[in-house]
Amino acid sequence: MRIARFACTLALVIGLAAGRTLAAEPAGESKPAPPPLDKAWGAEEYVAFYKYIGKLPLDSYPRTDDAESGPLFKKMVASFEVEALKDPQLTVGTRLQTSAQMLQILSVTLLAYASAFSQGHDYSLEVTHLQGGTLALTRQMIGHMDEFVAGLDPNAGDYDVRIAGLTKAKRGMAMMIDGALTSITEKHSYSDEERQILCQYLLDNGPTIMKSIDDAGRQELLGTAKKVIEREENAEVRALLEAFVSASSPKDAEQAGAEAAE
Repeated sequence: MRIARFACTLALVIGLAAGRTLAAEPAGESKPAPPPLDKAWGAEEYVAFYKYIGKLPLDSYPRTDDAESGPLFKKMVASFEVEALKDPQLTVGTRLQTSAQMLQILSVTLLAYASAFSQGHDYSLEVTHLQGGTLALTRQMIGHMDEFVAGLDPNAGDYDVRIAGLTKAKRGMAMMIDGALTSITEKHSYSDEERQILCQYLLDNGPTIMKSIDDAGRQELLGTAKKVIEREENAEVRALLEAFVSASSPKDAEQAGAEAAE
């Protein structure tokens, strides 16, 4: 899946640009336990979830509507908005590195689900949420990126390298939006309800990401979205995409952000 592979690469680029490497997956037991449900999730819990499903048969991954594993997957979905990263006591470098690490781990988790889905296991809803989660984490990471750049010393020896890496990452975010738009057109793989869910993720997070893309790339994506709208028969999907296009079109940044949050 294109969006998952790029999100993983994007997270690595951001982590390196921040002057840090992503933490290696910690050594663990041969049969790892699932992460707890009674605490907020961060990078450690994302790693635990990924290690946990790695020991499960392909047809036994946590599912949204499963009585036993549903709460675990729903906890993952609820963790896409990372409240801990809003802690003002954390340095911007820590927030940027942590959000990049979470994006990387979520991306490989998405790849695992997408691989099982491609082999005939019914994870279309889970893939939809995980793909949306990469957009949500990227939106949050952009804020940390902007704050991090503002605090860099232009006279530092590695300044140009860091700026080049972050700039490249921002340009490449276009691939994530394009990947979401492509998934929305895949009616043979996703139900209308699932496509609506992904559209909502795109509307909630896409406009902020679009602001980080250069004008040419943004206009190309807006053109792609409009073509998808022209071919779309589902009224709800079409309405959500139209709202995304409206919120992502060049205008006052605060107005665009307010519309996307509604």
